[in-house]
This record gives sequence, structure tokens and C-alpha cells, in this order.
Amino acid sequence: MYLLNITNNDYIILTLVFGIVAITAYWFRRNNGSATDFFLATKTKPKHYLIYLSWLNFGFIELIFLAAYGAYAGISAVIGLGLAYIIISFICDKLISAHRLFSPLAKEGISSLNQQVILIIYAVFLLLACSVMIGLMVWCLKSLLGWQFGNSSLSLLAVVIISLLVGGSIGLFYNQLISLLISLTIILICLTSAYFHLGSYQHIVTNLTQVALSNGLSSHWFSWWQIGLLPWWKLVIMLILILFIKLIHPLALFRAESWLATTISPTAKLIINGGQLLIILLMVSLGIIALATPSKIKLQAGQQIVTEQTRMNDGGLAYVVRSINNSGLSHQRGLIPQQIDTNNSVEANNLPSYDYLSASLVTIKNYLPMAYVLLTLIILSFFSSISEILFFITLITIRGFYIPYFKKTNLAEEELWATRVFLFTYAVVGLSLGLVLYRWVNLTSILAKILAIN
Repeated sequence: MYLLNITNNDYIILTLVFGIVAITAYWFRRNNGSATDFFLATKTKPKHYLIYLSWLNFGFIELIFLAAYGAYAGISAVIGLGLAYIIISFICDKLISAHRLFSPLAKEGISSLNQQVILIIYAVFLLLACSVMIGLMVWCLKSLLGWQFGNSSLSLLAVVIISLLVGGSIGLFYNQLISLLISLTIILICLTSAYFHLGSYQHIVTNLTQVALSNGLSSHWFSWWQIGLLPWWKLVIMLILILFIKLIHPLALFRAESWLATTISPTAKLIINGGQLLIILLMVSLGIIALATPSKIKLQAGQQIVTEQTRMNDGGLAYVVRSINNSGLSHQRGLIPQQIDTNNSVEANNLPSYDYLSASLVTIKNYLPMAYVLLTLIILSFFSSISEILFFITLITIRGFYIPYFKKTNLAEEELWATRVFLFTYAVVGLSLGLVLYRWVNLTSILAKILAIN
């Protein structure tokens, strides 16, 4: 039994979404006559305020992982991830922005051996992140719709590759802005609907208190603005997660270094950092709402009949109905599914594991039940993330190494063909690694353990 039931109307709306992406890329097709135009958008540069706005771009990883922490820790995750973001932003500003690490890529050559080594390692890291994202996307679509690896990954990657090859840097820029605006609209509508449904902030706190008590925890476990509820090593993991999120979004900094004539002013940096922090808190709020939304429980002859939405180890969703004593602990955590084994049975111990990675999905599905809404959000966030990663890896390869060291002619066609070949190659490598993670690795379980939310 799957979470979404997709209809013909949903397919029509999703087709329109893909159409917007394709049309936007096609609109800028004539601006990519050479590899320089393709990567740097020398013919059409956006307005400064749009470049600043692009810093707020978020992707599939943020949608899944940040909401997972909100569902795991409650309100204290807001403080933990907020402080982690401030610390990591300061470090990245000093180590990456201040040294203009990406500026040599705009000059077709990297003379420093240290920079070459750093960018090669960075490209490998991005490729691995791409494969993890593909594996997560397949897991997500299998849970939602029952789609297998080929149905979900091949079609989406085809859209990514075609839009990148046709639209280049400027096409990707505007597609990411469109994705950002649509995705933010969906999330804000969902959170607003949840707020009015739950009543008020005080009602949300009350629900979080009830969740804590039903799990045998102290009443303020999920509802206090107290970072001390989280052990120090989980705060370190939060720092690593925010650093990971920062590193998989390199294009905003590269665009600023190559498109802006002057450095970003302190005021603009403050506004950008504030906007990024707000995006993080919105993602965390999706998880908190999932935790605070009461599950439906019926009482029958002194018993609680609990219907639980659960996920099996193979990624599929199922529903389990079980009876517990009315006076006992329900171990319900709002909308958060419990993890079950492949025999459709809840784990026998008294401390079940929870599928926190599904927090954002179940929240949006609960408050915006139309299938196309959740699918649009997932597809656009995935498209934005994967496109940026593949584009930047190709950028490092072509402008950092191929053009200065391996180019054989002065023809622009050679650069463009090399760009297409490397872009397609990296997409195939990422897809292959994603297939390995999907087939032979329990990716969601491993990531939950790494993030200490299992």
C-alpha cells in the first residue's frame, strides 16, 4: 500500500511542471555558442537582486534531512541547527569565500597545485553526493508510488541532462529560481495550513508534550527551546550536516564571483545568511509539525486500536493495526511512521525505530493531500540539486583542466562537445553509483544511523 494515489490530473500537472523546465532551458538556447557562454553566461547576466535571491536555493537533501531532525528532536532542533548554520557559515566565509576558491574557474585555468587537488577532491565529493541523492530519490518515489529504479531515475535524469545541455548556466539559473519560488510556496502553504489546523503555537507545544509523555519521556522533551536536551556529539553531527548542505550548493558563490563586478557587501551577506537560515528553519518546521500532528486513535473496550503507517525495509509502505492497553504507552510520534520488518510486523522491543526521513513527506501529504503537490516539490528540489552538482563537476573538468591542458583546437565546437560528453558521463557514473546504493545498500537505514536519528 503506497502513500500516494496518482491520477490523470496529477500526470497532467506534472507534465506542465516538466514543460516549464524545458521551456525555460529552451528560451536561452541561443546564449550558449561556446563553452565560455555555456558556463559563464557572458551574453545574458541576471540582475544583482536575482543573483542574491539564488543563494536561497535549496534541494532534496534539505527537504529530507532537516525535517528529519525536526521530527527527531522537536523544537530544540531549531536551536541546534540554527547555531550549526551560524558557525558553518562563518567558517565557510573565511575559508572559501575570502580566498575566492572558485574564481580561477572563470579564467580557464588553475595554476596552483593545491587548488587543483582541492577541486578534484571536491568534484569526487559532489559525484558521491549525487549518487546518494539519486538513491534517496528512488527510495522516495518507490515509497510514494511504487516506482522502481528505472521509472524514477532515468526519466528525471533525462530531463536534467537535456535542460542543462540546452539552457546552460543561465537556463539552470532561472530554472532554479522557478523551483525555489514554487517549492517555497508549497511549504509555506503547508505550514500555514498546519498552524491553523493545530490551533496556535501553544496547541503545538501541548501536542508535543503529549507525544513526549506517550513515549515515556519527560514532558518538555520535544517542546522546550533548550539545546541542552541534545548531547554534544549530536550537535557535532548537526554541524557536519549543515557543512554538507553548504558544500553541495557551490553555484551561488561561483555566480557571485564571476557575475558580480564587486564583492558582496556586509549588509547583503547578512540578508543572504538570514534568508538561508530562514529556509533551514522552515525545513525543520516540517518535521516538528509531523511530530505535533496527533495520530488518529480509537478506543475500544479499554484498548487503544492503533493504526500505524509504517515503512518496510525494502522501502515500501504498509499499514499495521495493533491493540495496546489504554493505560500503556502508545509510542506514537505524530505522523512519523514506525520502521517495520519485511514481514509487516512492528519490531518486538518496547523502543521501536521511527522513519524520521519521511517527516517532510507525511506532513505535506497530510495537509496538502493532492498527489501532484508533493510530487512537484520532490521533483523540483531533486532537479535543482542534481542539476547544480552535475553542472559544477563538468565546470571543474572543462574550465579547470580540459581547456587549459587538453584542448587540441581553437574551435568552440570542441569545447561544447567535450562539455556534453563529460556531462553525460558524470550523469551515468552518478546513476550507476546510485543503483549500487539502491540495490545493495540499505541507504535510509545507514543515513539514519550516521545522523543519529534511528
